[in-house]
Amino acid sequence: MLSDFIRKKIVDLIPRTARNIAVIGSNAADVSAEFRPYNPDCKVKLFPSIKRFVMAVQERPEVTYQTAVVLDAYANDADFHTQLTELKEHLVEGGMILTCVINPFYYQFVEQKIGKETKLSAQLLTGLMEKQKTFQAQVNLLLKDTGLFFDHLFQFPNPTAQSWVTGKMEEVDNNGQKLLRTMMMSFCAERLIMRLMDHQVPQLRIQAQVLKPVGGVNDVRIHEPLTALSSLPGVLSHASRAEKLVVNSPTNMNKIFIWHRPILTLDEGLKHIQSLRKAGYLIITEFDDHYSPWPAIEANKYLNFVGVHAVQTTKEELADLFREFNPHIGVFPNQLNKMPARDLRQASEVPNIFFGALNRQDDWKPIMPQINEILKGVSGDFHFDVVFDKEFFDALETDKKSFAPECEYSEYLEILQKADIALLPLQDTEFNRMKSDLKLVEVAGSGAVAIASPVVYEQTDPEAKFVEFATNPAQFAEKLKMLIEDPEYRFERQLRGRRYVRGNRLLHHSMGARYNWIRELLENKEILDQELGKRLSALS
Repeated sequence: MLSDFIRKKIVDLIPRTARNIAVIGSNAADVSAEFRPYNPDCKVKLFPSIKRFVMAVQERPEVTYQTAVVLDAYANDADFHTQLTELKEHLVEGGMILTCVINPFYYQFVEQKIGKETKLSAQLLTGLMEKQKTFQAQVNLLLKDTGLFFDHLFQFPNPTAQSWVTGKMEEVDNNGQKLLRTMMMSFCAERLIMRLMDHQVPQLRIQAQVLKPVGGVNDVRIHEPLTALSSLPGVLSHASRAEKLVVNSPTNMNKIFIWHRPILTLDEGLKHIQSLRKAGYLIITEFDDHYSPWPAIEANKYLNFVGVHAVQTTKEELADLFREFNPHIGVFPNQLNKMPARDLRQASEVPNIFFGALNRQDDWKPIMPQINEILKGVSGDFHFDVVFDKEFFDALETDKKSFAPECEYSEYLEILQKADIALLPLQDTEFNRMKSDLKLVEVAGSGAVAIASPVVYEQTDPEAKFVEFATNPAQFAEKLKMLIEDPEYRFERQLRGRRYVRGNRLLHHSMGARYNWIRELLENKEILDQELGKRLSALS
């Protein structure tokens, strides 16, 4: 039986771009259900065992799969080598097998075997390490003559197991502690998850340096896209606020460094850039706003954009802005990580009205007097959920409201997913015109109808199929009243918004383009680095 922890890790490794997959094992239904929101268009076939899979494909040999996910595999199963070969024969060209090999060195084993000892010894741990190496060698032998290539071995340590092994540190001497640290990953991983391919694939290692987390900015532009990219063959990623450079690496490894909305200075920034170049990184800046609120960017000669190989952003208007400094721009609109869970079988009797944003006081203050006035005469009940903005909450002249302060992005989405209506006012300013439509996508995906300014958002729904556009405060108020009082009209637009997001604005829609853009940059890295060197020289 798979734990919730390892099941989530497996789901993260199923390629987001997959068109059809076979999930094999006793937990196949749970894995399928958890994966479906990430790619609702993927066709999933479930099999209780490899034996049943083999029987099915023998009956219909023309059926092939892009990915096969094998749960509960045993490395000492004499038939598993044959089963891997059979699986490979029913993959499309370029197919993948994710196989979960049960790890006999998981912490229950360690507890049973070591826990009985009055005192742990380095000798005992050394013996276990040798057995572990023998076991991993057996796992590698599984691939011999299968026509499969080993892409990566994933070992995700269970937090409970890590705590147990850490507690054992006091029982051993220094040599024993070193051995326990060395074996920590292997002992604490419930499963050894192997990513196997029918061909060798380029190896990409992506590191991202992110901001202090505020309002989900890291989640949408870095963490979620990198997790999705890491589900593709050959890709591994890591993100933190202070990334360490990998200086020595295999020759077949392509290293990518992504700077998330940095403010680079000519002094320290140039040193870091040269260190990255020397270590062989492809350097990318991720920036999804107009740079005008940060005068330090201009003061440092736009090093943010000049001093990297390429820039990635959210919309063409920003791309045009950044091309003044760097010709290599990738445009990837904000997408939702997965389809939000929402049971929308009928209109809500009491609609929830949502407002949640940071630093948008100048946008909502002009509409607030009309909103308060219209609420006095609304026919029907309603309730406001306000996130982040206490000033907006206090300005609402109604007691039918709730407030949630600044919170994790997951909590923000949880509140949004109960909304039926959302307010998205946006003043027509240069900075706002460069904003992405993320808020509208979040709202529509969650099943709410947005009352939105045309600025930015009209580009997403030019025919107003699921958005109510308002060009002045009176229209915001009138459309709010209409949506509260007309549940059938509101409900139809809620469904339309959900359909739009499902068909157009999930991360799996853009993963192929993101991956191909990075691959293209890597193929031209020598030329890009020469261009970068010239731009850096021009700064002095």
